[in-house]
Formats: sequence, structure tokens, C-alpha cells
Amino acid sequence: MSLKDRCPVIMFDDFGDERGKLVVIEGSQSIPFEIKRVFYIYGSDATVVRGQHANRESEFVLVNVAGTSKVRITDGKEEIIVSLDRPMMGVYIPRMVWKDMYDFSEDSVLLVLASTHYDGSEYIRIPCYRAEDTIGKLVDGITEEMKKHRDYDYEIILVNDCSPDNTFKVISDLARKDGHIIAYDLSKNFGESSALMAAFSKASGDYIVRMDDDGEHDPKYLFDLIDKLEEGYDYVCAEFRHYHHSWYKRMGSRFNYWFLTKMMDIPKGSIMSSYNVCRKYVIDAILTYTNPKPYIDGMVWAVTTKTASVPIEHGYRYAGESGYNFKKSVALWLNGVTSFSIKPLRIASLCGLIFAFAGFIIGLIVVIDKLIHPWVEAGWTSMFATLLFIGGFIMIFMGLIGEYVGRGYLISNHIPQYVIREEVKKEVKKGKK
Repeated sequence: MSLKDRCPVIMFDDFGDERGKLVVIEGSQSIPFEIKRVFYIYGSDATVVRGQHANRESEFVLVNVAGTSKVRITDGKEEIIVSLDRPMMGVYIPRMVWKDMYDFSEDSVLLVLASTHYDGSEYIRIPCYRAEDTIGKLVDGITEEMKKHRDYDYEIILVNDCSPDNTFKVISDLARKDGHIIAYDLSKNFGESSALMAAFSKASGDYIVRMDDDGEHDPKYLFDLIDKLEEGYDYVCAEFRHYHHSWYKRMGSRFNYWFLTKMMDIPKGSIMSSYNVCRKYVIDAILTYTNPKPYIDGMVWAVTTKTASVPIEHGYRYAGESGYNFKKSVALWLNGVTSFSIKPLRIASLCGLIFAFAGFIIGLIVVIDKLIHPWVEAGWTSMFATLLFIGGFIMIFMGLIGEYVGRGYLISNHIPQYVIREEVKKEVKKGKK
């Protein structure tokens, strides 16, 4: 079925009445779902874009009450644009279809009918590894901060990435005591990014916050990020003024940031941080990514450029040391480089052309020199060194190509990003029947 057939235009009847117009919307006849929520969109102008997301659970019908507006609908393969330019003209939006509304006239009023109730909750995702001594303090800090903002509902999702210590027991105990907390245990150590994907798959709130489990991300700045997001951004992260890391980790982070901005065409001045908040539609888009080695930051930039940062202080670790040693840091960097850009392959091709041209020039010089000075013996040492140098580059670039091919192989074999072994949450006691 084509996208146009899946998203039909609906014309609602307008009955005449001497006291004014009367519009009747028959759910059983015009709406293909039971209406659970009704709201209006008005006061927007031609520069505003609304409703950018693909909802996994809700169906919608957009009804033009007054003025005009346009709706762009896409499923990733097809795209259609519906002009709502007549009163009582509507369009049906099924689940998992992207939409955005734009080009509003000054008097535009849209009626939105939805199949699910509103969920204004905020979800906080924390991957946990060797966190038995830190996660309790972090959860306490989040809980205290949320008590100051009682107009927000929230849920804390803790994912144990098969930590060798008692992390899962600790987070399970927290989940059994507090209905705001849910604990998940992965079947093996899949890595931080995969643990985040497991947490994202359980998200259904409007805002999703990502934090580390060690205390370096202070919960007291949580609503600094959220307030910035509500200014109209899709993704807001922390911009730490000073890092409490060793000098080599700071230098490595700066090199990683510089290199990835060049490889992925990230806008100049943009900030990446693992302490961030983003809108639900960004998470929905990230969840469509099937690579078993996901790179979260790269996926965010592939979805939106409406990003911002908030300067905050970098916290101190509650206990222990960072689990990212040099080997893991290099693996993370290589994952970021090869996940969302083919520029490394283009660099390899450019290096090949440069070496080929240099080899041709050097060969030409050697031939001319031999004709002019026939008694000079060939330099075997320099030739051997040159072969080793070029051979090393060839092996590096072959390994790089192998990295790309290997990723395609893993995806084609449907290697899972994560496997959840167990879920723990507070039991709700039910009365006797």
C-alpha cells in the first residue's frame, strides 16, 4: 500500500445551523481509532515547524479548523505533502510515520485527535557498569532534584551491562523500593552504547535524559538542560568548564572531538557530551539504527542539527576509576570514525594517489640520475625503507576497509545490539477479586 493510501484525507461534514456552524465528527465513521486525547494547535506562524516525530504507539488525525497549514509525511521511502487549506479537512497519520506541520497562516487552528493519552513524563537513562558504590548516590540526587519540580513525572531506567560486581543487585533493590525506577540486566557485556539502546527502547516520555553512573554528571544541573531544550532545541548537552580527568584523557577527548567534527561534518562550535537531554522523536529515529556497534552521538547528528549546550561544572567521581582504558578509548574512537562517514575511505584513496604520483616522480628521477651517473650503485637501504613505509600504509588502509566490510557482515547477520535477561520493578499489590 502506498503512503498516500495509508494516510488518507478525510472531509468532515459541516452542518448548517441558524445559530452558527455545527461540525459533527463521528468516530466510528471518520476516525479509524478510539479517541483518547484531543488538543488544538494555534498561534504558530509560517516560520514554525511543529510535531516532528514518528510515534510508535499513537495514531493521529489532524483536522483544519481555520486558516491553512501543510503537513509533510514520510515513511523513509515515500514522502507526501498535504495542504490543509479548507475548513474541516483532515488527514490520518498512522503509527511510525514521520510527520511535521509547517507553513501556518496567521489564523491557523488545527484540531489534533490521538489514539493514546498524553504522557508528559521525563525518562532518565543510566547505563551501569561497576557502579555498586556510586549508583545509589546518583539516584538519590536525581530524586531530590525531581522533588523540586513536581509538575514533571519521571522514570529512572538503570541498565546493568553485565557488570562483574554487585551492580545489578543494588539497582534491583532500588527498583523494588521505588516505583519510579526500573532495572534491567543484559545477558552479557554489550558496551555502553548498546546498553543505552536497550534503555532507549523502553522510553515513552517526551524528554529523555542520558547520564553516567559515576557522579561526574551532577543531577542539580538536570533542569538547566531541560529549560534550554524547551527553548525549541531537539538536543541539549552539558559543556563542562573544567574536566577532572588526566591530561592524556583530556588531550584524547579534544583530538577525538576535532577528528569526528571533520569526518561527520558536524557544525562548527557544536558540543558532544554524554550528559544530555533530547526529544522523543530523536530517540525514535535512533532506534531504527540496526548496527550492532551503535555510536549514539553520531546518530543524534544524523537526525537533527537543532542542538545547544549549557556550561556547567564537571563533577567528581563518587568512587573508583574510569572504566575507559586506552584500548577501549581507541575502540570507541574507531567506532565513531567508521559508523557515520566514508571520509576515511576517501582519505585512503587520496593517499594512494599521492603515493602513486610520488612513486612515479621518484622513479623518473632515479632513471634520469642513472643515465647521468651510470657508475652510482642503487641504494638498497632507501628502497627497503620506502617499501616498508608504503607497505605499512597499505596494511592500515586494508584494515580500515575490513572494518567497513565487517560492519556490513555483522548487520547482514542480524547480530543483536543487546539482549535483556531480566527486568525488575516495584510490584503493585492488587486487591482481592
